Parts: sequence; structure tokens; C-alpha cells
Amino acid sequence: MANNIDHWKVKKIKCLTVPLDGIKDIIEKIPSSFDRSRFKWICDNEEITRNGRDFMVHYTLGEESEMRGKIKGDVIEVETMKIAGDSSGDVFDEIILPLLMQSQGYFEVAFIREDGEITRLHVNDGEVEEIEIEL
Repeated sequence: MANNIDHWKVKKIKCLTVPLDGIKDIIEKIPSSFDRSRFKWICDNEEITRNGRDFMVHYTLGEESEMRGKIKGDVIEVETMKIAGDSSGDVFDEIILPLLMQSQGYFEVAFIREDGEITRLHVNDGEVEEIEIEL
């Protein structure tokens, strides 16, 4: 089991898009040695709604984890993302990181894992950089 995330603070999202089917594809590619069924319910809980002319998507990724955005063709324009709580370490490591590697745009977040490790994550057009912060 991965080290869960206790605190998550988005610093900046600028034109961040991820593939519309990205989460489903990533879950299907998780090695069979890993309990893939732990993530199957995420796809079952995909919520698509209409807001005026825009179609919105909301993924519940765990107890305190979610991703929301607008559907724009074959991508999701991410508006918010929060990863924290039970199973957040696995959700981040197995789903969010691979998804961000397929992204376009800029995303910056700082988070604290349950063991006290502080990380700043920078993503720019799929290039992911994790920087551990020492206090």
C-alpha cells in the first residue's frame, strides 16, 4: 500500500487537459499482480452532466479525492483535482501520475504524505517533475 496523502494544495492549473478515456485506459493497463478491482468502481462512478452548452465530467477517486472538468472533444479540460484520504497514495501513484504524463498544459501542486514527506509536483505538457521539499 502506498503512502497516503494528507494535504493537497493546487498552486496553479493552466490549460490542463487529459485524455477523456485516460482513466479507463490506465486502469485496464494496471498489472494483474496489482489488485485492479480496487479501481474499477471509479469508472462506474463517472458522472457526466450538462452545464449550459458544456458537458462536465466528475470522477470520484476516493474518500476525499476527485477530478472535475469540461469535456472538450476527446479531452477533459481539468478545472479541479484533489487527492487525499484513504487509498490516495495508490490513486496518485497508479492513476493520477500516469494520467498527468499524458496531459497537455501546466499543473502545479504541493502535497504532504502521511509520513510527513512534502512534495511539489510540476507538470508541463506531460513532463512530470516531483521535488521533495525539506523544512
